[in-house]
Amino acid sequence: MGRKEFHRTLTTSAEKLETQICSGKDISVTARNNSDGVASAGILTHAIFNSGGRCSVRFVHDLTREMILKTKSEDHEFHVFVDLGVGLSKELRNSFGGNWLALNHDKISKEEITTDDENSILNPWKFGIDGDTEISSGGISYLIAKAIDKKYQMLSPLSIVSALGENQDDGEKRSFVGLNSELCDESVGLGTLNMEINVLFTWRDSKPIHLSLANTLFPYIHGLTWNDKNCLELIRNTGIPLKVNGRWRTSSETSQEEKFVLIEALTKYINEHSTTGPQNLENLLAGFSYTLVHEEEGTPLRDAREFSFLLEGCCVQSRPSIGLAVCAGNRNKDLLEANHCLADLELEIKNSVKTIMSERWRISDDGTNIWVIGDNVTRDYNFHVISSLLSSYSEFYGKILIVRAETINDSYKYSVRKSRGCQFKQDLGLMLNQLSAELGCSTSGNDSCAECIVPFSKIDDFTTIFRRFTKFDDREES
Repeated sequence: MGRKEFHRTLTTSAEKLETQICSGKDISVTARNNSDGVASAGILTHAIFNSGGRCSVRFVHDLTREMILKTKSEDHEFHVFVDLGVGLSKELRNSFGGNWLALNHDKISKEEITTDDENSILNPWKFGIDGDTEISSGGISYLIAKAIDKKYQMLSPLSIVSALGENQDDGEKRSFVGLNSELCDESVGLGTLNMEINVLFTWRDSKPIHLSLANTLFPYIHGLTWNDKNCLELIRNTGIPLKVNGRWRTSSETSQEEKFVLIEALTKYINEHSTTGPQNLENLLAGFSYTLVHEEEGTPLRDAREFSFLLEGCCVQSRPSIGLAVCAGNRNKDLLEANHCLADLELEIKNSVKTIMSERWRISDDGTNIWVIGDNVTRDYNFHVISSLLSSYSEFYGKILIVRAETINDSYKYSVRKSRGCQFKQDLGLMLNQLSAELGCSTSGNDSCAECIVPFSKIDDFTTIFRRFTKFDDREES
């Protein structure tokens, strides 16, 4: 199988959905509560409604057998599961027969591939396409919408927002690879997206350079992130003019030479304040930016990375419907609410990370893994964002990062991810699946990041087994 078979199956899936729309069937869309899921749902609902169909949407953190039974009891006539359903195809088939589609880019088992006789699962891994790097669920949803009607090409920027939410900009200079690269080129060709080499600061079009740097969360730079004063001093020392005609300059107004000077200054700062050095900092802070040209300047929707993080803020604050409304084109009140969600998330992250960094007992390094105790400062609904931020910290370079948070159900939730430069070759999602078989835990994830819920009574066992799994790895072979 390959790309041709993928597109052939995609066309069949689009025809299947279009048939439900044209027949006036009651369609249920269930999407994961993250930026990829919200953008995907935004694409699909726009296509369904504007094709004369009707649907309802719900967002969930994960799909369970109980949730499938609950959805079945609601008597919808067709079901679309977005960024969900891996490992549950048998239950979906038993509950809905052939009246469902699952659009997902997470790795799928051979058993699910071989038993999908109705082609209800549209997943890149079925066709030898790497779903971790080459396409997101939003990209799949966009291709479905475009196959229904080419007029939905106007939604192409949302596929880029989705891909960025899944950190799939891991090509050269933060570019895309595979199908994502094709989607990006298409969007640029349509005039809906602009891509250019830039300094990848937050608020680069709207805030003074030092504030833009201070509020850039990825990568996290201890001493600069959230420190306006230190950022102002660093930039002043470079000699880069901060104002023009009495007005603060933005980072987007700096010349290519000034951008180079900025990266050099940041590299020097990390060299002086870190034991590991900057480790290719320029690959994180400089690269392709993706601008949604039809969005208003000065809003987080203008920059695709900021748009994606805005959607994540809505999800973390349990307001995914606000993010959906923004994806649907609603502005004013909905965008204002989304901005409030984003501000709340950024404040939570700031307070949590500052506490973790100031209370050093929370961090331990066993040589291979960094263990972070997030008790009382992170929550199980926001710690994946905090974990992602910490994984970009230069001091954790090359390690596996494990962040834990308490849940309300007498258990801990662990976020496990490969930090920048980590050469651990095993798939973290598969590794945690093996671990869960020994402990009876619930897990989810992919090659580079995964989550696991562990009862309080088994945390020592979890730590012991995890260290055993990661102690010997073929990265040490030479």
